[in-house]
Amino acid sequence: MEVWRKWIPFRIGASYKGKFLGTIGDAGTLSFDFVKTVTCAEGGAVLTNNKTTYTNCDGYSDHGHDHIGNDRGAELHPFLGYNYRISELHAAVGLAQFRKLDNFLAIQKKNHQYLKAELAKIPGIKFRTIPDPAGDSHTFLSWFMPSPELTELLVAEMKSQQIFAGNFYWFEHNWHYIRKWDHLKNEKSLNRLSPGQFAALKKLGTQDFSKSDAIMNCCISTAIGLSWTEEQLQEKAAKLTAAIKKVLAKQTSSVPLKELNPAE
Repeated sequence: MEVWRKWIPFRIGASYKGKFLGTIGDAGTLSFDFVKTVTCAEGGAVLTNNKTTYTNCDGYSDHGHDHIGNDRGAELHPFLGYNYRISELHAAVGLAQFRKLDNFLAIQKKNHQYLKAELAKIPGIKFRTIPDPAGDSHTFLSWFMPSPELTELLVAEMKSQQIFAGNFYWFEHNWHYIRKWDHLKNEKSLNRLSPGQFAALKKLGTQDFSKSDAIMNCCISTAIGLSWTEEQLQEKAAKLTAAIKKVLAKQTSSVPLKELNPAE
């Protein structure tokens, strides 16, 4: 828990109880890759109001340079660093994107609310609990099917209809959920791991994530598009709700399926 109090990754534009995410802890991190609300195509940033944290991050991202003076060749290196710098070209793209942020958030909210309202009409569909709905950036709509079996049937149905693009079934995802992170669990690395890293990965491979699995096995997240036209939004909602209703119709009283309450 201590790590999350100090370093908070977040989506740009979201807030919690009136404070923008990334400004609550000692430092916050931004990602600027191509699927983020504000994108530079690649790169990231650290937000902090602590001078020491700023100085350390500034040097660490640039080979350990102290950035004192006007002669780069004369700069000292107080500690080891890496080449994590974002280019000026990427930064220029990001600055232009930031000027459009309010419009991006408004479009996401409108599309998110429409899609959620359509899914809410289907009995059995539930939604992720948002700690502070007023601060939601509306980048994704996360919703739950009544059971893992129905979720898997729905994913297969959506793929067969070629409407799964833009939706994420995290339980089977190789990237964003720990279930398939075998490279971490099995300590696969091209570099020599430190004793601390090795011990942490060993522990990770033995931890029980069954409670998380029970939730993620029923969860689908739909990415909210900025470029959707009204017609595209309505079409996406109609096709998605039709696929869900088709799968739910397969549920019979003779084969009861356990319902998941994502709020528990």
